Amino acid sequence: MKQPFYLTSLLAALLAPAALRADIQVIVSVKAILDSNGNWPSNTNTIGSTGVNLNSEQAVRDNIALTNTQLAAKGYPFRLSLRSNTVYTLSGFANSWFTGDARTAAFRDSIEAAATASDATKTTWKWHDDAINIFLNDSRSGFCSSPGSSRRTITVGAGAYDELIMHEIGHFLSLAHTHSGDGDGDLNDWADGDGFDETLADDADATASDINARYPAETQATRDNLIFNRMSYHSPQDVFVWDQLQAIVETVNGARDPECRGEGFFVRSNGSDTSNGRTYATRVATMARAAALSTSGNDVILIQGTINVPNGSVFSKPGVWTKWRSTAVLE
Repeated sequence: MKQPFYLTSLLAALLAPAALRADIQVIVSVKAILDSNGNWPSNTNTIGSTGVNLNSEQAVRDNIALTNTQLAAKGYPFRLSLRSNTVYTLSGFANSWFTGDARTAAFRDSIEAAATASDATKTTWKWHDDAINIFLNDSRSGFCSSPGSSRRTITVGAGAYDELIMHEIGHFLSLAHTHSGDGDGDLNDWADGDGFDETLADDADATASDINARYPAETQATRDNLIFNRMSYHSPQDVFVWDQLQAIVETVNGARDPECRGEGFFVRSNGSDTSNGRTYATRVATMARAAALSTSGNDVILIQGTINVPNGSVFSKPGVWTKWRSTAVLE
């Protein structure tokens, strides 16, 4: 008789030696543009309740560490990794690069054009084809590049908030805002910005109280998925809903593969073991098939429902997507 694979067994796997753990690594190459005197950006005009000044290498490292702690706490299947464990600096550049508005497409495009003009400029700008290139200057907020464009750059200002870099990376990995358009100061444009059923229509100017009042028939968990959503303009932000996670993993497996290490494989019993598992539409049916497809210690397996694992036991968590540490599956 098969025995249920209960949560305690999952915790045992997660608490096993580090070699058994895996996450998709999203590689980031952060470059701080210094002023003419070699000073870091230090914009004190930070944003919202979690405002942070990214004014030093340590501040950047702390922000990446905080992001990874938040992602791990939610069990999300990826983490950020600094390329070569380095925060780069750019010195001797024109002051316009230090002061330009990071929250504009024009500034992002001008940086990417300058950085990628030749192999020599890639060296000068410390551009890396195998990472998300994030340029930090003395302005405020940030601007992304979506997979639908030909761009591969994120620009951010030191006047930031704790979740800004992950928010922009969310866009880089295909996610839209939960609202439509920017804030205009009025609660008059509630809209479905991302097209996901799991996120309610949003207004960029809404507060938690506004959202709770607008959706009294929804559960608090559903409202919280919007109130704390990383792709909203509300703060603090620490939630991705499953629709968003699925889109991220599928984008990692496809358009943003060069910037990431590892893949995600989708499993559900109504899948097909002749599929490749790299999208939910091409999900496989068994854990054994997903494990066989895995070629990296950073691969993760995302399961739904009751799935037989190779040792004959059953992991059952109906209706909930979760992450399995793929290396552990192989044992």
